[in-house]
Amino acid sequence: MRRALIGLILTWLCSVPVSQAQQPFQRDLSLASLRLHLPKMAPAVEIGGAIEGDQIETVEGPRQTKKQWFLGAYWRHIWMPEIFQDIFADEAPSVSTGLLDFGDSLDPNVGLLATYRNEDGFSIIFGLGYTSYEFEGAYRPNDDEFQNTEWVKSDLEMWHGTFAVLWSTALGDVVALEYGLGIDLGLIFGDITRWEAYWDRGDKEWRPCERAGVPATETDGRPYCEEPSDPDLDSDPSNEMGAHYNVKVGRWSDDGDIPNIVPIPMIPQVALRIAPVEEFVIKLEAGYGIMEFWAGLSVHGAIWTAPRAAALPPELRVVKRPDELPPAPLTGRVNGLVVEQGTQTPVSNAAVAVAGRPEIEPIQTLDDGTFLSEAFEPGQVVFEISHPDYQTSSCTAVISQQGGDANQVCPIVALPRVGKIDGRVLGPRGPLAEARVEISGPLNQTFVSDEWGSFSYDQAPAGTYLARVTKEGFIDRSKQFTVEVRETARVEITLTEKPKLTMVTVEKEEIKISQQIHFATASAKIKASSFPLMNEIASVFKSYAEIKLVEIQGHTDDRGSDSYNLGLSQRRADSVRAWLVSAGVEPERLESKGYGESLPLESNRTKAGRARNRRVQFIIKQREEEPR
Repeated sequence: MRRALIGLILTWLCSVPVSQAQQPFQRDLSLASLRLHLPKMAPAVEIGGAIEGDQIETVEGPRQTKKQWFLGAYWRHIWMPEIFQDIFADEAPSVSTGLLDFGDSLDPNVGLLATYRNEDGFSIIFGLGYTSYEFEGAYRPNDDEFQNTEWVKSDLEMWHGTFAVLWSTALGDVVALEYGLGIDLGLIFGDITRWEAYWDRGDKEWRPCERAGVPATETDGRPYCEEPSDPDLDSDPSNEMGAHYNVKVGRWSDDGDIPNIVPIPMIPQVALRIAPVEEFVIKLEAGYGIMEFWAGLSVHGAIWTAPRAAALPPELRVVKRPDELPPAPLTGRVNGLVVEQGTQTPVSNAAVAVAGRPEIEPIQTLDDGTFLSEAFEPGQVVFEISHPDYQTSSCTAVISQQGGDANQVCPIVALPRVGKIDGRVLGPRGPLAEARVEISGPLNQTFVSDEWGSFSYDQAPAGTYLARVTKEGFIDRSKQFTVEVRETARVEITLTEKPKLTMVTVEKEEIKISQQIHFATASAKIKASSFPLMNEIASVFKSYAEIKLVEIQGHTDDRGSDSYNLGLSQRRADSVRAWLVSAGVEPERLESKGYGESLPLESNRTKAGRARNRRVQFIIKQREEEPR
């Protein structure tokens, strides 16, 4: 009866003549009355701000949609700044010339994009692309000498993933400016080969030198296709641009100079977005990275939409009436502290779960071992506590009948902090039995390898160890390794047979070596061919405990600048010291110093003299005097 009476009153009010000042109020009531459906129940509605009616159903307009996910494809043209092109071009003198290249080959930079965009215009972009870096021809960096031109052939290609975040500013109904940043992570494939090049006066073009001396020693008074004298020397012309013959640069994984993986930050990245229709977008894009600038075009189509509710008209405004709720039950939380049993040491990052309540997410203890649970009704609350370094245990807290938080300390038992050692001793022809292995560190233990060369220990405390292996007829060898908690440290040590003629002798003031330690060209990296010699040197240090301090001296010949030679000799002396320390020689017994070309043994005018001057010496600086 009440709803019927209200309906009759509203109908009468809509039909009564009103003055001009009352007309807006009349229009509000008329529109509202058309939307009322009295028999149905819904949230309370305030009509036009004039009447607070009973519970009725509101009327909404049609639901709209918003475009959220787009799938697209792009084409880009890439330019590399000259300064970076010269750096990279010594290995790869080309960049992608784009799909519209009119040269000998097509070098595409294309890919696919997936874009998420919200109502505010914020976009997250994921992409996968392909770039070709193909090139064959003559190359010479700017301002370099004319005869330093090389013939370079590159078949590099790169697959790269793209991630970017962009914000947008609307410039019109269908045009918007996007701006943000991104990063490309590229995986490079292929190789680069280069030769020295010479100028063909007949055809007036550059051609590659197939080998030294061909086609001629000089062209127009300039040397081409020279014969390398000693490629291992830093000063040899073959180590400079313009004196290479079929040199394959390769990638880092092949000991080359081309990186396997290249990260390229794109800061900034901008795009002009044009959307002639909601489901289709065209973008003109550009970006600048550390080594390149690119510009291109992409097209996108909407592939997924989300519904968006239409707003209520101003005549209808939902007003929820407060309901009378029953009083909330008494509850309480648990202030917990997890400690190691028998101590007051807090345990951080322990997982605390409520037993029998899988719907409640486990929580983690803080750095001080504390945790705070959600609210529970009065009674017992059982927690299950787990941690990788401790035994899983339970802990019970009680919420009182009056509610309120409860404090609870939960002790857990620590697991033994040990691991396993699984070792093996090898020789030139396979496993070595009856080798003596002395382990020192958190555990001091001696083993003898079995017929398979194996030794093991199951309860080794975690930490860093040194294993020294000895066997008659072989050079002693030491190796450092680490035991992690509940993990197996696999140690493999290979012994070298003692040479019939020793390569190392100990004199009063020097440990003399009969062979030289060989390094990679222009590098401090010790070649593998010198490892047997290095092992014998390390063995001498272990056998002569009275030698307390040795200076490792690095020397060079006179080719190259004084400063370069001094630095190279210091790096090589440091490298020898580091190798011996890793082999078990105490670091306090070793010091390293480079002398460059200042202390030659022979004249640097001959090849043999220079070879003798490039050396490493071990000068005894301090030794324990023998008792009289």
